[in-house]
Amino acid sequence: MTTRATTARSPWYATPVVAIGILLGLNGFATMVEWGEWLSTVVGLVAVVALLIIVTRLLTRSRLLPTLVGAATAVIVSVPTFARNEDGGAHMLPTPSALRDLATAVGDGVHEAATTVAPAEMSRPLVALVMVGVFSAFLLAEHVAVSWRAAAVAGIVLLAPWMPAVVLQHRVSTSALIGAIAAWVLLLALTTRHTGSFTSLSPWAAGTATVATVALVAVVAPTALGAAGWGAIPRFSTPSQLDTTSRLNLALDLRNSLTANSAAPKIVYFTSGRRPEAFRVYTLIDFDGSAWSRPDTAPSAQAPLDGGVQWPAPVNGWEDRELDRVSVQVLSQAESSLPLPPVPRSVTVGGDWAYFPALDEVSSDTTSTQNLSYEFEADLNYFSADALRSLGSAAGQDPLLDPRYLELADAIDVDNVGAKAREVVGDAPTRYDQAMALQEFLRDTQVFTYDTSVTPSGDDSVSVFLDDRSGYCVQFASAMVVMSRSLGIPTRLAIGFLPGERGSDGESIITGANAHAWPELYFEGAGWVRFEPTPAVQTGARPVYADPTNTGALNPFDEFPIPGQGPTTAPTAVPQPAEVPGTAQSGDSSAAPPWWMWVVVAIVITGLVVGWRLMHSRRVTAARVDDPERVWAWLQERLPHGFAWPDTLTPHESEAHVRRALFADAMFLSADADRALSELVVAVSDHRYAPQGATPSFDSLKDDARIVIDEVTSTKAPDATGRRSRVGGPSAPRRGA
Repeated sequence: MTTRATTARSPWYATPVVAIGILLGLNGFATMVEWGEWLSTVVGLVAVVALLIIVTRLLTRSRLLPTLVGAATAVIVSVPTFARNEDGGAHMLPTPSALRDLATAVGDGVHEAATTVAPAEMSRPLVALVMVGVFSAFLLAEHVAVSWRAAAVAGIVLLAPWMPAVVLQHRVSTSALIGAIAAWVLLLALTTRHTGSFTSLSPWAAGTATVATVALVAVVAPTALGAAGWGAIPRFSTPSQLDTTSRLNLALDLRNSLTANSAAPKIVYFTSGRRPEAFRVYTLIDFDGSAWSRPDTAPSAQAPLDGGVQWPAPVNGWEDRELDRVSVQVLSQAESSLPLPPVPRSVTVGGDWAYFPALDEVSSDTTSTQNLSYEFEADLNYFSADALRSLGSAAGQDPLLDPRYLELADAIDVDNVGAKAREVVGDAPTRYDQAMALQEFLRDTQVFTYDTSVTPSGDDSVSVFLDDRSGYCVQFASAMVVMSRSLGIPTRLAIGFLPGERGSDGESIITGANAHAWPELYFEGAGWVRFEPTPAVQTGARPVYADPTNTGALNPFDEFPIPGQGPTTAPTAVPQPAEVPGTAQSGDSSAAPPWWMWVVVAIVITGLVVGWRLMHSRRVTAARVDDPERVWAWLQERLPHGFAWPDTLTPHESEAHVRRALFADAMFLSADADRALSELVVAVSDHRYAPQGATPSFDSLKDDARIVIDEVTSTKAPDATGRRSRVGGPSAPRRGA
């Protein structure tokens, strides 16, 4: 008998599933990079490499060659994409100089990754660095899962891209996470060898198991990464050296900061007197019903920081006021505007900073706040209830004020929201009293619930919030802005930080969990006034002047300039601030792909692979790689009663069962049959448990099975003692197949 040593063909159809799993893993970096056209480049290059690997697997049974071909292809396609010569031209061939320039691009990407704040704008070097990671993970996971059928081990590689989200406590797309889990489950099913018993996993069962697992994950998704219950899950205490530079999310998805148990300080400040009640960083005007956005163009009207007071309205007697001096050290918070209290102040800071009165921001288009130190003096008691109430009901009719502060998007149900606002304010006589009525209505914890798991939905998120009455600071603040505008009160949204916790050495520490949003209403002569509609579960006490139990009496500086008298710094149109790095503008190609795209991709790929497997299994049953199982089952069926083994036994236990049955009848196998049975047992064991599977050919296994059957069934009649004669001897001839 001759034995043809072959290696079972690898399940090449699992390769695209690995690619899908790796690409979905990019969502683990969603909060660290900006999405854009670079994503299509990554997908395209991975698709090319995967296709070449599949073709190679169809042409060879080698386990290593497809991976080598994939690695070579990755280098070849990366050279024209990322390598640039000294003149900026692209290399077309992987020459030594091209490979050096490719390595330079990757090195530049490493440098940018180490120095760029998150979310990083994806330059060519950064994409090259990402591509190296994606190719490495894909080739490793594909080789382990497909060549060696160790999909469980490959799952470690598929999990790796999600680890930054776990360690750094960032939110991720739940749908992408579900898709990645589905890809891994399908990969396990497709690389499992058929055993011929109740434990076998057919292609149909593979698809069913995948769908069931995805459904299970969808049910428990609220406790998954970045989902509704993420804030209740124990978090890692991130070492300070792993803490990343961050920015406020101007898309106003502040839930990650609000729910993360992050103790890493973002801002530290010192004051010998009172602490500011809030630090405003940005102001937002435009609201389309579901999202806030920054204007597109740069500011025009600005004023230098010359030591004077910065405030959008005249301030009387600045030098005679009781001012508090605050020293600020920004650590890892990289913003284009200084965190400052929403009251008149005088700022001292080095660098290219200017004051923009229309937005009441001290900003720079060349410098960020990261590692910046500055000081300011502020009148933290500038506002009082009596002074604001004294402005009456006509405050805000400033003809120079930008009309967008009163705009309401077409998507908003203005009639419904306006009716609710009028119901809440009733016959409140002044603008201040109207603002207080709205604030207290929204702060009522018997009516509204503070919940960071709420996701804004629909084109009119304010109406949804007023109906559902559950949300976090963004929903509360947006509702007060829209309700105030419906009453004719100019209003805008501010985002920044609450004052943080006071430390043991007199310093106060602001962390990411102190991120906050609030509304600001315009009072002509007084300026923009902060109110606090979010319940105390997040904000603590109200501003002193907005506390109905703490009205206070007028002091000499509480009398604001009479509206219409004296100059005002409010321009005819609100200057447009420079684009803040890391924000996605309307229509910007860097916007993240819609969540449903990943679900559609996962479903389509799963359906195609499972469908192909179902059709393929019917056509090629005679030549499947589970030949050892088929021969083993054929042998079991044809052995005489008493010699066939139960299905619960392993191959080696089955062999022992056959030999015990022979011994009980005083029988033993010839050397040729003994060898044939042993080879069958080894082949079936290798097929089930060895990474490389079984090596004997189908024909040689059939020959071995026939030898064993012929020996066992070719017995002589019992002798006078009632026992059978010995079957075969050492020199018994081999029976033909």
